[in-house]
Amino acid sequence: MEFEIVKTKQEHLVEILKIEEELFPEPWTAEFFAYEIEQGDSLVAKELLTGEIIGYVCGWAVLDEYSITNVGVGKRYQKQGIAKKMITHLMQKKLTEKVVVFYLEVRETNIPAINLYRNIGFQTIAKRLKYYRNPVEDALVMKYQS
Repeated sequence: MEFEIVKTKQEHLVEILKIEEELFPEPWTAEFFAYEIEQGDSLVAKELLTGEIIGYVCGWAVLDEYSITNVGVGKRYQKQGIAKKMITHLMQKKLTEKVVVFYLEVRETNIPAINLYRNIGFQTIAKRLKYYRNPVEDALVMKYQS
């Protein structure tokens, strides 16, 4: 399957919300995503043949730091390297804009995501107790330093 990574637009919102609701027990709202899209730092993976949105990554830059706030890939498209390609694409773009450190939080039990982030080069630097709800769970704080 071929896909392209493009800047998120408001027209992608409905498909992003479907993926978000499929993946997370407490999905982000349309308002959260609309704000992320407005800020211009979110990307989507768009399947070339159908134009379907199959994944997204969101985040914020503050000075030379970047926080990855949300990553999602539709369940039927997982385990194909899409999340890794979106994250590394975003990171390469931000590195050219003078970002030198990236942060993210991940559920402590989300082993596939933790392994992905470690494979990219993130390291665990802290734990946030009871960070997530539904179910209550700790978050690992991970950091990538260029």
